[in-house]
Amino acid sequence: MDQQQLSELLECSVCLEQLDDTSKVLPCQHTFCKRCLENIFNTKHELRCPECRFLVRFNVLFLPTL
Repeated sequence: MDQQQLSELLECSVCLEQLDDTSKVLPCQHTFCKRCLENIFNTKHELRCPECRFLVRFNVLFLPTL
């Protein structure tokens, strides 16, 4: 795996920022930055994975971190 591929794995696919220790792992195993997930929830009043649309039935705060 080259550096470019590794960098893409470690970035939020919503905002394209590097993931950090506050990033959250959804039950579907996709990972996003906490800020993006909170923005999605606050806008839509539900949280669906931006990648696969899996409905998350947890508060963002209770999701595991990286």
